[in-house]
Amino acid sequence: MRELQSARKGAAPGEARALVVFLHGYGADGADLLGLADVLGPHLPGVAFLAPDAPEPCAGNPFGRQWFPIPWLDGSSEEAARQGLLAAAGDLNGFLDAQLAEFGLGAEALALVGFSQGAMISLQIAPRRDARRRCRRHLGPAFGARAAGGRGGGQAAGAADAWRPGSGGAV
Repeated sequence: MRELQSARKGAAPGEARALVVFLHGYGADGADLLGLADVLGPHLPGVAFLAPDAPEPCAGNPFGRQWFPIPWLDGSSEEAARQGLLAAAGDLNGFLDAQLAEFGLGAEALALVGFSQGAMISLQIAPRRDARRRCRRHLGPAFGARAAGGRGGGQAAGAADAWRPGSGGAV
């Protein structure tokens, strides 16, 4: 398992009631989404925000990172993409477990917010985490559209409106 590097904003370990993890897209890095914490933080007191860098340098952008290769963008094989996805899922699960332990929080306090490839990896791991580690929902592009004043849609947008730290659920 590869150790993921992450920046952090918001509540400190021991003070946080919830943990929001931003997962960036292909060719970006964690810093790309961490600025959302500046906008969301005042509305979500007691929340810690993390934004890990994906484990691999991006084949399609030497200054960015990737969770796994994407064949039609970087010429990798389907098998390389599959193996990369599985390896990144293990890396991310290890990161989430370590962060929840550091913050003294249960899985119900975890929210994954993924953009593009970050949404792909969050959808890969969230429903597959065992029951004691599973976050109940995930936010994706619908949340971003709703937060930006757009229509959004689906369960993710409605869940974003209803979730509050300490409410017993996570998005």
